[in-house]
Amino acid sequence: MDERKTFGYSLHLNLYNCLGSREIFHKPGYDKDNGALVLKIFIDYILGLIDMKAVYDPIVKYYGDHAFNRGYSYVQLINTSNITIHTVSGSRDVYIDLFSCKQFDVDKVRSYAKFYFLPEELNYDFLER
Repeated sequence: MDERKTFGYSLHLNLYNCLGSREIFHKPGYDKDNGALVLKIFIDYILGLIDMKAVYDPIVKYYGDHAFNRGYSYVQLINTSNITIHTVSGSRDVYIDLFSCKQFDVDKVRSYAKFYFLPEELNYDFLER
């Protein structure tokens, strides 16, 4: 039987009813997009925490046609794969996926997300692929 090496690591964080970083739950204003900036600050800190680098500019959009799905989607390519964040304005939930070929400290990422977004509840899954 062929044994395969682990290709990558995938962390999925679900943060419910977040009380911090309120800007990420509001539609951007005409002259500034504070929600996107707040998400960029989070991503930049996480990248330093796990010793990874962003490549290219992120893709950031606020969209949705109903209160239950309206929010930001943020995609950042990193030198080892990607980080995506989806926010839901109506419920104040944040969903974060981090996939990397390089190992990273799950507890550090989880702890910082909890500190930054202040969710009432947080759960997560971690997979080796």
